[in-house]
Parts: sequence; structure tokens; C-alpha cells
Amino acid sequence: MASKHVLRFSAIVNYFKEEEKLIARGENAVESGHIKDMAFDSQFMIIRGSVHASMRDRIYKVELKLDADAEIGEATCTCPRGQYLCHHMAALAIFSYQNISSTDIACSWTNRKPTDGNVKTIAELFPKKKVHQSVTDAIPDSKINEFKAKLSTYKNAVGLCWLLKEDPKIMDELVDVESIVFSEGYLKAEDKEAYLLNKLSLKEADIYDISVKTRGQSENDMWLIARKNRLTSSNFGAVLAASRRNKYPPSLFKKLTESYTLDGIKAIQWGKQHEANGVKVLEERGNFKVQQTGIWLHTCGYLGGSPDGLVEDYGLVEVKCPFKLRESTSLMHDLKDKSYILFFNDSNELVLNTNHDYYHQIQGNLWLTNRKICYLVIWTPNESLIYNISIDNDWATNINVLQRFYLDVYIPFLYGNKNI
Repeated sequence: MASKHVLRFSAIVNYFKEEEKLIARGENAVESGHIKDMAFDSQFMIIRGSVHASMRDRIYKVELKLDADAEIGEATCTCPRGQYLCHHMAALAIFSYQNISSTDIACSWTNRKPTDGNVKTIAELFPKKKVHQSVTDAIPDSKINEFKAKLSTYKNAVGLCWLLKEDPKIMDELVDVESIVFSEGYLKAEDKEAYLLNKLSLKEADIYDISVKTRGQSENDMWLIARKNRLTSSNFGAVLAASRRNKYPPSLFKKLTESYTLDGIKAIQWGKQHEANGVKVLEERGNFKVQQTGIWLHTCGYLGGSPDGLVEDYGLVEVKCPFKLRESTSLMHDLKDKSYILFFNDSNELVLNTNHDYYHQIQGNLWLTNRKICYLVIWTPNESLIYNISIDNDWATNINVLQRFYLDVYIPFLYGNKNI
């Protein structure tokens, strides 16, 4: 334990004050031996380390930069949350607090693997217990249905209500992408692309039917099923950028396969909590009703998008609730970030950033829904603005880029050729 700490614990608390639970998770990671190695550069006041993921099958690189006051000025991690805050950062910070002294010019530490030759298997450590069986004979469906019928008469049987809920059914119009790619028909097909396209293609009537059945979006099991292994508009910008560079980082495929969830991030939670507020503002100012909608798929069957709402037969809605502007009292004063979808320039003119991922999301949704205008709502508790974005006819060339990426890059990745 270091006697005089380079990194004070108060500095750790200050940096993670908006997500204090990460400190507890960081402590657990340290206690569980998740720190693989750590190095301290005293000249530049930089701490670098490798931290195991929670499941220990992946290692993330973490970097902490300390300022002149020995506070954490900046932290990065290669995990999905690494551009915001994560418990890997907290773990390295806590480990550094415990192990770096102010007298250390430079130091490094590596977690050595145990060398005990007496290694036991999991089966030896945890012998299988006798399988518990409540009944000795199989229960026929007639008995199960009889039980469910009796149970349904009790409206408040809280602990057993889940038994009455039907399993989510896959829509007849939709096929599971993964089941096609690993099917015998696909594996034996001479022209695999033609086989896949034939299986995935949709008629206009099917597209509308799916958009209706998936209303409620994240609260609807069918919406979650429809999105799986399809390229959705929220990722169009990232895919187009990667295609231009012809470089496809692992993080892109993690995002596309939804291998991780960002629901725990406060900025994401904030957006979900206040989307309805943005819709309400639009309805009041526009004097029209916003209709709920689900996912809209392209006729190819593998491109899709889920607008935040529809306006009659010509418009759609996209609501953004920027977490960093939650305390703003003047958007004209605070909306100055030129890297955002909208910003006020030096002349206080509102400028649309057509390079932003949100722009590609909006244009994608306009093309998928065959609508002409998007009402973009920037909502904050104190002030909101509405910006109308028209369909960009030139953007349509991106549809082919997205399709080629899906067929030439994503499907091989899904099939197993992960050396993209």
C-alpha cells in the first residue's frame, strides 16, 4: 500500500461523482484480480493498465491522465463505454491509489498467474448435485392448460402471472437471418447471395404489417426480434464511415450484433425517459398528432429504421435529448458544439451538420418510410427547438453502399469469417 498517494481517493470520487456505482464495481474488479498490469509515467502523469472484462474472456486497455492538481483530467478505455465512464477506469484508478507512491519515478506491475501444480477441474471443485425433480412423471398438456385456466381466474396472482404470458412469436413475414446463413440450403447453394436475398426479400404489404406489429419498439418483443442481425438506421453513419475508410474495427461488429448494452449509461437513460416530452412539444407547436410506429424495413429485408413517430403520410419524427444540455437555459448560448447534429454558429445561425451519424439515421428513415420531411426535436427541460430536415435525393446512393457492406462484410462475419 502506498504511503503517500499520487492519486487521492477524493480525486476518484470527484471523477465518478455522476456514476458513483462504478466505484463499487471498480473495487470489486480489483478484489477479484481483474487488473492484469499497470504502468505509471511520472513525467507525463499518465497511468496505463490492462483490465479484464467482467467475464474475464476479454482485456481492455485503460489510460488515466492526471492534471497539475493530481485530479483525473481524462480517462479512456477500449470497452464499449470507454468514451464515457466505465468500471474498468474506476478499477485502474483504485488500484493506482493503492499501489503508486508519490516517490515513485516510474513503476509497473503485472499480475502473475498462479503456479500451483495442484489444479482441479470445475467438476472436482463443484461436484454435480443430484438433480431435483418435483414430479416423477411427465405432465400432459391437458393438465397444464387446466392449471392455467384456473390461474387466470385470479386477477392478482402476482407471483404466477408470468406463467400466463405467451412466448413471443416470430412474425410470419420475418425470417431469422442467422437461421438462413447456417441452413443446409444456404451452405449448399451455388449462389449464396441470391439464396439469401430470395429468403429475406419483403413485399410492401409485409413491410407495413411489420411496422404495425412492432409498435412500442424496445417494449415490444417483436421489435427486438425484427432488429436482430439487420442493419438499422442508427448504425448507418458508422457503417458508411467504415466503408469509406475500408476499415471495419471490432467495435463496429459488436455494435451491429448488439453484443453489449448501453442502457445503463445515464445519457442513454435520459434520452429514453424524455423522448415522450419531445414528442409532446412537437404536437403542441405543430398542432398535429404524432403516430406511434415500429420498424420499417427495406424491400431487401435487411435494412431497417425505427423513427420516433410519424406525422400523417408525409413526415416522421426524431427526438434527441442531449444529456450534456440538461441544465441549459439558452440553446442559442449552449448549442455551440460543431460536431453535433445542430449547432449555432458565431452569427447565431442554426447550422445542420450533414456529417453527423444522426443525419444519416434521419435520411435513412426518410427513405425507408418513403416520407419527405423529418421534424428533428432537440429537447431540454428548459427549452426545446424543432428543425425540419427534408429528404436528400443525393443520399440515396448510400443505400447501395449499406447493402454491399451487409452482403460482403457483415454476412461473412456472421458466418464466421471474422478476419475482416
